[in-house]
Amino acid sequence: MKTILVVDDESDMRDALQAILEAEGYRVVTASNGRQALDLLEKGDATDLVLLDVMMPLMTGYQLLDCMQEKAELRKLAVVMMSAVEPPTRISDRWLSFLMKPFSYDDLLKAVSVAIP
Repeated sequence: MKTILVVDDESDMRDALQAILEAEGYRVVTASNGRQALDLLEKGDATDLVLLDVMMPLMTGYQLLDCMQEKAELRKLAVVMMSAVEPPTRISDRWLSFLMKPFSYDDLLKAVSVAIP
């Protein structure tokens, strides 16, 4: 079973994503900010994908990406970014795709299936 770490400061969003992804057969772990997510990732539990919000307190999604780049064991994790704020115009090799909130159920599942086939 593939494991997805959902990182979002909005509890309703975390809960909705968890329900959708679990119904699709994924194991879902959640974190409410980048700091909490980094702690979970550093524990070494198998994670196949990080579904990562951009704007969060304590540590933003971009700050978490920076921390992940510094650790060889986290650098290669698949990441899908999500935000209500327009994505940067420059394409990054640090994430696979960028979901604009609100996004559709189909767009979510497509991004996940591309990230972890």
